[in-house]
Amino acid sequence: MLARREGIYDEPLNRRPTADQIETWSKWKGKGYIQQVEVLARDRDTGQIISIPFSSTGRVLKSRKAVIQEALSTITPEGTDGDKQQLLGAVYTGTYQGAQTEA
Repeated sequence: MLARREGIYDEPLNRRPTADQIETWSKWKGKGYIQQVEVLARDRDTGQIISIPFSSTGRVLKSRKAVIQEALSTITPEGTDGDKQQLLGAVYTGTYQGAQTEA
């Protein structure tokens, strides 16, 4: 899976992913797209850098920048468990399309 990410990190942020950049996610039961981002944060108590996964789902593709902005506005500096975190940024990591499989 990681080998297929080559080049994904330097795609234009203002554009939506193109068909050749979209992976199929056959286990997902929904319809539409899953766009993923990793938010990087520093734990203020320990100084440790952590990666927080974020997924945006929808029937329409969004620009990479829009998904990154959504992630950064959803994940707060207070953190998911109340710990203080310093948000460092985010990286767009992938686009998937749900493909319902026949049972």
